[in-house]
Amino acid sequence: KMDALCFVEFNEKITKCFATCIHNKKSETILPLIEKHVLPGTKIYTDEHKSYQKLNSLGFIHGTVCHKYEFVNKETRVNTQAIESFNNYLKYYIKMKKGIEPQRREHFLIEFVLKFNSKENLVSNLFDLIRIK
Repeated sequence: KMDALCFVEFNEKITKCFATCIHNKKSETILPLIEKHVLPGTKIYTDEHKSYQKLNSLGFIHGTVCHKYEFVNKETRVNTQAIESFNNYLKYYIKMKKGIEPQRREHFLIEFVLKFNSKENLVSNLFDLIRIK
């Protein structure tokens, strides 16, 4: 089984995303990706999955919400609504394409992230990608 690891930058709205295929949800898989793509000192909000337990010790400000009981932590106001919204958007996009073949999933996510992160200037950014220097 293959999953996708997604995270988003959120400032009033989702401004940037990252997504990649992962083969398991173990901390040895997830934490190196977070360290590679997220700046130290960044606030990271997650559910209470054990793979995220070491985020504070890695220099991130980690807040959690226990989805078994609530979707917004009543004490800290930590929530995962932005990433849940992004995941729903990604699933909807996949459904519109009537699924993605397993061998194309990584390429699909790369394209999806590029389009999502460039939606304001997609044509200009595409020309920048293909410009010969």
